[in-house]
Amino acid sequence: TASVIMHPFDRVLVDAECSTDGALKHLKHKVKHQSNGAVVDETALSMSGISKLGDANALSELIKLQKRLIFSGFRLLKRGGILVYSTCSLSGAQNEGVVNWLLQQCADSYTIPVSFSRGGEGLEEDSVLISEGSIPGTVRFRPMLKDNSSDGTNTASRLTGGGFWLAKIGKK
Repeated sequence: TASVIMHPFDRVLVDAECSTDGALKHLKHKVKHQSNGAVVDETALSMSGISKLGDANALSELIKLQKRLIFSGFRLLKRGGILVYSTCSLSGAQNEGVVNWLLQQCADSYTIPVSFSRGGEGLEEDSVLISEGSIPGTVRFRPMLKDNSSDGTNTASRLTGGGFWLAKIGKK
């Protein structure tokens, strides 16, 4: 019987399967499917409505999968290694909940604050689109709300881009 020797990695990316509630294209498709093909008003896609899109049992199974994925990724790290966990979900249960679970399960895990240069332009707009998650040092990127008119007088807006969340986790 041949045995496989696995060497730990310096870096691991876990871009976990998720409910895609931050990916507006997927979200619009889900809402349209659930409304039997009716046209979807993009501005009606609010955070309060997102949580109602999925089945509770399916969401529970999805979170179990996310925990297995992040745990497996963390096990593959060598000491001093860094894992990046990300989802295209805006759900605290799929993001902070999963990372907090890992931090409780693995005493040698810790968060590393995510930092990036904003370059000095668009800081006011960025602060609306980018915020810290409920775990210090994590980052939540929110979809953009753009004016849909050419002259700026129309109040109709549309959601563009996508939302996602990420955390950096180190191994002691």
